[in-house]
Amino acid sequence: MTTSKFVTLTTLSVIFIFLTITTQAQVYLLNSETNGTTISTCSGTLYDSGGEMGSYQSNENYTITICSVDPNSNISLQFNEFTIENPFDFLFVYDGPSTSSPFISENSGSTLSGQSIISSGNCLTIKFTSDGSANYNGFAAEISCL
Repeated sequence: MTTSKFVTLTTLSVIFIFLTITTQAQVYLLNSETNGTTISTCSGTLYDSGGEMGSYQSNENYTITICSVDPNSNISLQFNEFTIENPFDFLFVYDGPSTSSPFISENSGSTLSGQSIISSGNCLTIKFTSDGSANYNGFAAEISCL
């Protein structure tokens, strides 16, 4: 193989790897590490503490705020999965940067499956609580800005 062909193949391989890494969506877990934090983004997926393949745990009480990177854009959460123990585990949604913001909804069971929640401003705050017994699949919400 000539040097120029090797350099071209190497360059193409590096570009492909870079594009593969940079096009993967960001994953956010609502867990003890992110509890009380604010995420500024317009893309990614928010999961319960179990992530994509696991269940959430007992006795959770976590809050996270998701804000648009653009202060003039609304945040949208599209719940592709939502299965939590009804009526013992809850996901509360607030329209703003804290749990003191206007209350949007209290959700349990499968109430949010296939539903979207859109902020009136540029932030949504999510609070998740679970009791001490059964743990279900949880939730997955696609984050986007409008």
